[in-house]
Amino acid sequence: MYRHSPNWFSESTDVIIYSLQENLEFEVLNQHRIIKPSLIGLATFSLGILDVEPRMIGEERAIHAPKNPVDVKGTLLFDVFYYPVLFSSFSSSSNEEGIQLSNAGIVTLRIQQAKDFIWEDYLPAPSKLVATASLGWADAPIHVTAPSYFTGQAPVWNSAFDFICFEKTSTTIVIKIVDGEDHCCKRPAALYGHVSVALDELLEAQDDVERERGWWPLSGCPRGALRMTAHWKPIEMNRNRIYRPSSF
Repeated sequence: MYRHSPNWFSESTDVIIYSLQENLEFEVLNQHRIIKPSLIGLATFSLGILDVEPRMIGEERAIHAPKNPVDVKGTLLFDVFYYPVLFSSFSSSSNEEGIQLSNAGIVTLRIQQAKDFIWEDYLPAPSKLVATASLGWADAPIHVTAPSYFTGQAPVWNSAFDFICFEKTSTTIVIKIVDGEDHCCKRPAALYGHVSVALDELLEAQDDVERERGWWPLSGCPRGALRMTAHWKPIEMNRNRIYRPSSF
């Protein structure tokens, strides 16, 4: 029998939690270089306790075999930090000023449709189009819409998703409209239009009554525009005091 004590001290991930009634489940895998990774076991953490104590340090849970929960394969040591959404100025953990100035939060971005969609002459006519969202021109997409089949009408996606933003004032949203066939086949996708918008500007536009709400001009697409909107939910996050005593 062989025993190992692997560690992932440099590894962390951020997850959006929609309900504290759920469990956080860890899968421990045996990673192979050639064959498909195999599941060693599962460790489970109940999220309900975070409503009372938002910082759980040094948690340890048994790793149970997937087909025989009685069989314990070892233990998993981890930390969990919960940052709740600041719903109102009457929150006991915040005030009105804190909510307005919070630079970390959850963004709900909705990519709706394009209009006056006419592409450059050197590009072939697309059969279906997808819109990708990223936080930088060269960054990997954080969201890809379902394909919109192109029949001569402007493409419509109505695709919404959430993501965690740590620096609202320095975040830029990059949307690219690309050929869906190329993207699915992982080929270099033909680019039919793109737009880059600062997150702050995107959020402020929702309250600008003088602006045609939500429409942003597309570069590389003559007269084209993309409709997208964003909603901001601030969260109470200060990474500088993660391991300090809780002030809740």
